[in-house]
Amino acid sequence: MQFSSNLVNSLEAYKKAPKKLNYGTAGFRDKWNILHAILNRMGVLASMRSLSLNGSFVGLMITASHNEESDNGVKLVDPNGGMLDPKWEPYAEEIANANNSHEILCCLTAIIEKESIGGSVLAKVIIGRDTRPHSKELSECAIRGITGFGAEVYDLGEVTTPQLHFAVQSSNQLNSPSINIPETLETYYSTLAMGFISLLSTVSVVDTIQPVSIIIDAAGGVGALSAQHMSLAVQQLAPTTLTVEVRNAIGSIPVNQRCGAEYVQKSQQLPSGIDMIEDRDRLLCSYDGDADRIVFHSILPTPSRESEKNVYSWVLIDGDKIATLFAVFLQEELLAARIPCQFAFTLGVVQTAYANGASTRFLQSHGIQTCLAKTGVKHLHPKAEQFDVGVYFEANGHGTVLFSEKMRHYLTHWERDRDRDRDRDPDHGDTDRDRDRDRVFTAMLRLTACSRVVNQAVGDAVSDMLFALAILQVKGMDALLWHQMYTDLPSRQLKVPVLDKSQIVCNEDETRVISPVALQAALDGVMSSFSLGRCFIRPSGTEDVVRIYAEASSQSEADALAIATIEVIHQHVGVIGAIPTSL
Repeated sequence: MQFSSNLVNSLEAYKKAPKKLNYGTAGFRDKWNILHAILNRMGVLASMRSLSLNGSFVGLMITASHNEESDNGVKLVDPNGGMLDPKWEPYAEEIANANNSHEILCCLTAIIEKESIGGSVLAKVIIGRDTRPHSKELSECAIRGITGFGAEVYDLGEVTTPQLHFAVQSSNQLNSPSINIPETLETYYSTLAMGFISLLSTVSVVDTIQPVSIIIDAAGGVGALSAQHMSLAVQQLAPTTLTVEVRNAIGSIPVNQRCGAEYVQKSQQLPSGIDMIEDRDRLLCSYDGDADRIVFHSILPTPSRESEKNVYSWVLIDGDKIATLFAVFLQEELLAARIPCQFAFTLGVVQTAYANGASTRFLQSHGIQTCLAKTGVKHLHPKAEQFDVGVYFEANGHGTVLFSEKMRHYLTHWERDRDRDRDRDPDHGDTDRDRDRDRVFTAMLRLTACSRVVNQAVGDAVSDMLFALAILQVKGMDALLWHQMYTDLPSRQLKVPVLDKSQIVCNEDETRVISPVALQAALDGVMSSFSLGRCFIRPSGTEDVVRIYAEASSQSEADALAIATIEVIHQHVGVIGAIPTSL
């Protein structure tokens, strides 16, 4: 393949990053002002990836998700709407860390030979960016790399990460040679809104859809735009159905500063912009900076022994409880639908080691299969695909529901025939048999709506919010009942800088340390000293730190276990800075 002078000029326009960068669990991330060459080079690689797949649409998203505003990043999205094929991650790292344009062209030539890339198809890349003040500047670097390669670029502008994934997936499913950007974004909103309204319409205790409201902590990010557009899309179908009140909107606060899903879930604190008095008894949620994760929370009354008045306290409803709500609802509807046994549709929940032990026990007590995967959506998503209805969530609120092709085909076939079959039954009445058939019909309506309201390409804060709100309405639940589904074991999550995080190697699901061997033995020792004690550590995929999770039967014991874990890490690897004596 002959590379053009435009490509060479593009590559030589940007100085290589001053440090080696790794393609972590969510692509490249670092301080924004060293990423110009990385963005340019990833634009080139995205074009090459498209070329290798016969001109399929490939995505490129510019965001640092839950990181602070001064950070930025880039990740590539494969044609199925999922993460970049792990086999291409070494290519990304080699090109990102190449010293000059000559080395990059050699890398590209090697990729062409290894992947047997040929033909004269046109490469196509869809790009999007979050609302960080430097994202547009970095997007221009990527666009120059794409056009320098000779590929077509479709710029969605400021969108959430899930919107980009959805656009890539849907554009390839349509098998169109090009895309209409406004239509693509409209399809996203209309698909989710119609699924939401359809699910709400199955509520049998009322004749009309009841209003739903929620306060959204948008983390100063692009999710504020998406939530407002989605609210309008819902209102066009069913006015007054959904009311969203956005706090921490774009420009009102630095992205993720004392707000957002990461802050709320990790620190277990109320975010900025939420008032402990004014916002009582309201359902709240927090997105992260690019709206690919969500946690819910609320300020709820608890009885007081000292006073007749209720005492209000803030409670967190994290990814574990979101997954539990989704899975229990889906299990109920799958059973009620009485699907013929020959289809044998499976339901399962994929969690990470961060899942609270109480959530796993609750799911298993309801007969729902659970399994563990390594942290990161690129690890959870494939495991969820092993089920016909696969729910996957990280405790931080990143997750979605996947419906297998077999399940989607079954729902589509049923929907096509449903009205015809009911019209053929003129004797439908109010007998037990008729009511039973109505419940089956309602269950199938709900499952079909579920398959539309969820963004099956990737975890999506807006989609997950709509799905949760609809389920609460259908089941007649509020935030208190949701919170009380089970009681979490107290836990503590921390991150500590270490001398060399690469010294720590974990097993496949990250529940145990493989190396150094003595480190895991020491962790086992401290865990045994606490009631229901469980802890694990892992090197972060996005930061130069080691992440710690500890849980026990009381908060004081969980905190003490976390501190003991830091001490063990220091003894075997070396911690930078002082070891805390209290939390």
